Amino acid sequence: MQQEKAYSDFIHQDGWIYFSGKTGAVADGSVPDDFAQQAGQAIENLKAVMATADCNVANLVKVTIFLTSMDDYVAFNEIYVRHFPGWRPARSCVAVSGLPRNAKVEVEAVAYVGKQS
Repeated sequence: MQQEKAYSDFIHQDGWIYFSGKTGAVADGSVPDDFAQQAGQAIENLKAVMATADCNVANLVKVTIFLTSMDDYVAFNEIYVRHFPGWRPARSCVAVSGLPRNAKVEVEAVAYVGKQS
């Protein structure tokens, strides 16, 4: 029996969209061991949820990165700039002691799409 999800992928409020954090989990729910694969997949997972909310990277206002090791900071930045060409929303990056499924990185975001009528 699959456990009910304890959170929403995003909440839309007054033109703002708050996205829950995304790890590098793949379709079967597993998380690859390789940091670069995780980081790229985490960003792709965020982009996929953004598409369901009818927005894209140009709508991003703030991105927060959670890393289990700041030793991965430079590697993450290299991956990040490839996934967000020409657009750099405000960003924070913090070290955490652990993430779900032993992930090494999690990405959350806030986007603005304007007031909905």
